[in-house]
Amino acid sequence: MTNTYNGWKNWETWAVGLWLDNEEPNYRMKLQYFKHCQKTNRLPNYTQFLKYARHLVNHDVSWYNSRISRRELTENMRTDYAEWKKYNG
Repeated sequence: MTNTYNGWKNWETWAVGLWLDNEEPNYRMKLQYFKHCQKTNRLPNYTQFLKYARHLVNHDVSWYNSRISRRELTENMRTDYAEWKKYNG
């Protein structure tokens, strides 16, 4: 038996991924961050996103929780960024 949660490393990582994509202010901030990444010619990174983002909505888990897989969230953001660039590049 694996210790994953809905395909993510754990519940905390899943919850943050869910809040990023399913809460409109967070999603808009992520898209704004993608524009910033494009302008600065950098790939998205979860840790850098937290430094960039100002007001994120989340009532389940801290964005900085030590159990969160920053690597997994970064990979997910980069996948989303690649898709976003197809239409905004």
